[in-house]
Amino acid sequence: MEESVQKNQVRNSSILESIPEMLFILNTDCVFTGFKAMKGLETLMPQRSFIGKKASDVLPTNLAEQTLKHIELALSTETTQSIRI
Repeated sequence: MEESVQKNQVRNSSILESIPEMLFILNTDCVFTGFKAMKGLETLMPQRSFIGKKASDVLPTNLAEQTLKHIELALSTETTQSIRI
């Protein structure tokens, strides 16, 4: 069992490290719960400005709506979703 957990951790770390730019993690309420960026990249605002806040409170309306649609799609299909801007 420990070997299985270790393999999952390695796989998950590999996935996160392969992300080309930025990863924003949101919960089902469209609240930012995490963030990962490629080394050297910075967000337009500090993490404390968006972590724990709803996408609709910090993003332009069209992007917040697109984000919510992708969350709904992820939940209904049980697949990872991405938005390229």
